[in-house]
Amino acid sequence: MLPFVVCLILLLAAVLELVRRRLLREEFSWLWIGACLLLLALAAIPPVRDQLAQLMPDSGGLQLVLLFMCLFLVALCLDFSIQISSQSNRVKNLAQEVALLRRAIEELRAEDE
Repeated sequence: MLPFVVCLILLLAAVLELVRRRLLREEFSWLWIGACLLLLALAAIPPVRDQLAQLMPDSGGLQLVLLFMCLFLVALCLDFSIQISSQSNRVKNLAQEVALLRRAIEELRAEDE
């Protein structure tokens, strides 16, 4: 478990550094920080991991940690899909507004001539 804990600590440090350099927005950093802290708790505190593992039949502590990692990645992909869809609709609406403004400008120029 020690290599796993070290990797999580490095990931947490990387997320904080990316936020400091403004390469990662704060709204996304909370997801990563929360996931790192949860996985650190599961990996570093055996009683917590073992109690949660007892709730799931036929699973060990490491399998539980990997399950939470997979669930986090699925949630992250869903969140990104929602944001991409929203941005796509916004870009489409902006493109339509630009087309209408260009048409209005062309009509005004035609009237002036």
